Amino acid sequence: MTDSPKPTAKPDDLPPVKDAIPDGKGDSMPQAKPLTFGQQLFIWTMIVIVGVLFGMGATFPFLTAPEPKLAGNVSQTEAIQRMQTAERLERVLNANGHPYYPKFAQPRWQENGLEAYASDIRLSQVAQGRNLMPQGKALDLLEREFLATPLEGSAGRTYLDALREHEGGVDQINRQDLRRFLAERAARDGLYVRSAIAPAVPRAMAADMASVRGDRAELVEVVLDATHLLPEVKLDDPKVATAYERLRGTRFTRPASVAVAVAWADSTELAAAETVSDEDAKAWYGAHTDRFMGEADPKDPSKKPEPKPFEQVKAEVVKALQNERGSAAAQRLTDAFNLEAEILEGERDPAKFRAAAATAKLKLAEQVIEDRTPGTLDLGALGTVKDVARLFGKEHEPGFISPPLPTSVGHWVMLRLEKRNEAGFQELDAVRPQVAAYVAGRRAWKPLLEQANLLRDKLGANGSGALAAWAASDEAKPWKASVTTKPQPLITSLKTPSAEADGIAGDPVVVASLAVTASPLAVIQAEPAWEGDVPRIRLVQVAELKPGSREGLAEGPLAEAYRNALRRFGLVLFDRELQAQVEGK
Repeated sequence: MTDSPKPTAKPDDLPPVKDAIPDGKGDSMPQAKPLTFGQQLFIWTMIVIVGVLFGMGATFPFLTAPEPKLAGNVSQTEAIQRMQTAERLERVLNANGHPYYPKFAQPRWQENGLEAYASDIRLSQVAQGRNLMPQGKALDLLEREFLATPLEGSAGRTYLDALREHEGGVDQINRQDLRRFLAERAARDGLYVRSAIAPAVPRAMAADMASVRGDRAELVEVVLDATHLLPEVKLDDPKVATAYERLRGTRFTRPASVAVAVAWADSTELAAAETVSDEDAKAWYGAHTDRFMGEADPKDPSKKPEPKPFEQVKAEVVKALQNERGSAAAQRLTDAFNLEAEILEGERDPAKFRAAAATAKLKLAEQVIEDRTPGTLDLGALGTVKDVARLFGKEHEPGFISPPLPTSVGHWVMLRLEKRNEAGFQELDAVRPQVAAYVAGRRAWKPLLEQANLLRDKLGANGSGALAAWAASDEAKPWKASVTTKPQPLITSLKTPSAEADGIAGDPVVVASLAVTASPLAVIQAEPAWEGDVPRIRLVQVAELKPGSREGLAEGPLAEAYRNALRRFGLVLFDRELQAQVEGK
């Protein structure tokens, strides 16, 4: 046998195929039969099932994973809730406080604020386990005292008043959240009081330690003003150009600005023309009683006050309704002008815009607006408007007309962009007098320092009281000298002036050293060292020593100084014990 194929017959020798289609007259593949509806439904069902399974595969572990824990067993959700409550309290009750010294929220310098809130929750749980969490009447009393706390910087108002003002707003605080915040904070305080530790130290040391900060010295201070030492600096002095280059990045910057023509409707004038009937005033008062609330009951500050009677606030109601109608009338005027001003969009001739505004009974003003507050345009006496048209953007060319905009004082305005000025620096020629004054002040520094040192040596030989006597003499008049006396702790360090005008300060002087006969006076840096561009220096002398009493300090109020010195050690031990308790649970 062989694997070689047998020769095939010629095509012409093959027998014809029954029902065959001639070449080139049929499809290369037979036509497929269309799928039935049931088959199509089955296929699409399988596609959806597979897509859901594989699409959910990546997110399934995430959805089923447990919520992450902080500080041991505190959920992230709990920590976020406490953070939101604390930050709302901070915004509402401590709006003017220093951001780095908050009253209710965690300080900004915390590396992980959420962890800090979780740690507070964990400590509250430990305190609750020791029955230190206030509840019932104790918590009610804590809440009443908190709500009655005077609001700092707002005479006659309390925390309750501030919280009520934010009801229904983004900073509204639920009573349940507030009570939980107060209870947990009190629990942590109680835990500290119970667990704080102080080491035993010989009691005899307390008096000496406390007296250190009680010792005082009455310092006589005289500020020497160098106005009469300022040299004349000509505007073409070479140092003026040099100083300008140093200063222009800080003192002579010019922000970007736009020049606009303002067509505005005077809502104040329109409001004065409005007549308000008693019926309208009463209806408006009924819809806005929350704006005329009476005083809170001092016996029960949690009780919501009643609105003031209509007759008592009628004048305020009429004025408010007039202003509301005046602003609406101003809006109608600018809306009507806006329809007519469409044909002026992009018009290069500014006179046409002004003429059309006058025809529409609108007032005209011109303003140069500097780009200082993002998103806000300052129109001077007309108030501010939101920069919804983005006048400082690059998409508008001169001739652009804004839509009607309300101002912060109730007027309505339309702005036409006249000119655009890029940010930069004020030119030297425009600020030469200011730069020359700066140079003169720097040149007066060394003469001032030399004369202050000479005066120190001269008065030092005259003993106690010499500085005050000199300040009252005619010799001190050119210096514009004024005498002040104030107590200073003996351990206070006073800064000394630098040898150069903008140099580094010298070695500090301790107040206690001025009580030594060898150095009764000292030249000290003034605060501030410059009054504008005029340099200033202080001369100080000890007038009287007032040592603190050492009798009974261990038992008296000044023993707080001793306790403060030991508190740091107690906090370390306290933190160690609490950490051990937290980790042990």
